[in-house]
Amino acid sequence: MPEGLLGEERIRWLSETAAKLREELAQAELDSWEPADQAG
Repeated sequence: MPEGLLGEERIRWLSETAAKLREELAQAELDSWEPADQAG
């Protein structure tokens, strides 16, 4: 976490980071399931 973030800035940074991680996780799950879907 960047130093010096307080209050709303810190919350905003955490929210943006969490959203980015969720997007990456969702994409990884889609990528991992694609072969199974194709085979089915």
